[in-house]
Amino acid sequence: MLAMSPRRCGLLAVLIAAALYYHVFGLIADIALILNLVLLIAVLSIFQATLTMPGIAGIVLTLGMAIDANVLICERIREELRNGSTPLASIRAGYEKAWATILDANVTHLIAALALTTMGSGPIKGFGVTLLIGILTSMFTSVTVTHALVNLVYSGRKLKGLAVGGGYARGAHRGMSAAGSAGSAAVYAPEGLSALQWDASTEILLFKVDRHAVEDALSDALGRQLTSQPDFAPLMPTNAAPARNWINMLVLFAEQFLHPDGLLNQPLVGMPFIDTLVRGFLLAAEHSHRDALMGRERSLTPRAIRRAVDVIEAEAQLPLTLSSIAARSQMSVRSLQQGFKRHLGMSPMSYLREVRLRRAHQTLLESDPSTVTVASVAYDWGFTNLGRFAAAHAARYREPPAKTLRRSA
Repeated sequence: MLAMSPRRCGLLAVLIAAALYYHVFGLIADIALILNLVLLIAVLSIFQATLTMPGIAGIVLTLGMAIDANVLICERIREELRNGSTPLASIRAGYEKAWATILDANVTHLIAALALTTMGSGPIKGFGVTLLIGILTSMFTSVTVTHALVNLVYSGRKLKGLAVGGGYARGAHRGMSAAGSAGSAAVYAPEGLSALQWDASTEILLFKVDRHAVEDALSDALGRQLTSQPDFAPLMPTNAAPARNWINMLVLFAEQFLHPDGLLNQPLVGMPFIDTLVRGFLLAAEHSHRDALMGRERSLTPRAIRRAVDVIEAEAQLPLTLSSIAARSQMSVRSLQQGFKRHLGMSPMSYLREVRLRRAHQTLLESDPSTVTVASVAYDWGFTNLGRFAAAHAARYREPPAKTLRRSA
């Protein structure tokens, strides 16, 4: 069995670590590092330099500086991805922003190497010469060579994601797979998620929202009760401004929530902020009702049905009847029922009950349990049978109304 020297083991460990953490970019950095070592030894051979211990120290320092430059480039690219830039734009901006820092650090070391070469003698001069040549070769391989290899691998391809360290995740949702890397965001419906896997180095921020909370917020924003579940796209467009802003809000929430003394742990601040997060999510994610939220969708519902919906939404707390809604909408009772069935998929009274249930739930969340009872909230919103109200609330929100009221405290 062949034994390896500590120097070879150290170099091999660096190469493996870079490849495991930065994936393709790590492999490219490994190629550049090996090429840097080859060029350095080749130049030293041209000058017929003798490799001494100070020279070996200069080579080790050069390799460390080279891998440090590649790490800096990869982290800049990851930062651009987190800010929502496209993969190719992130690569370009990452190299541009890292170049100034790399140049500044290497110029400082270059001045020190020149001083050692010109004023030193013996081992000191040997160390300076090796360091001087190593700085030049490392700048060439770490920036020029890696940039060329990255362009060769990724140029001309339509990239949905970019794995530059920080982990990689893949999930199966409703029979379809979706993958994400650093800076990406995925949207999964809880009942459709069958598997979620990620690398050991991956840091994932998970934000779970109750489906009914999303539907209620969407209904409130649209001004009408939803008749079908919203269909969300599996990937959030993080290069769009609404998505970037929402992710920043989510990160702020996660940071503040973990601090016991944070303001977000106070219901007065936390509840409105959570409501803002849910509503912001509806504007950031792609879904079947987004155009309507943004005001870009023309309503295909007949004007008379829209009038009936407006009456129900505005006066849900009043004792509305089928006849009164039809009269206010200037149509017959039969036409009203047929129109609701055709365009909303439910009867007018079922729509009214859904609106009342949503408003009652919101009232329970916002009320003080020391002054408000479940019965008073139910009666205020037109529910005369408390048992049916409690059953309907539990079926929709998966908790009894009394628990919802206590949670508001």
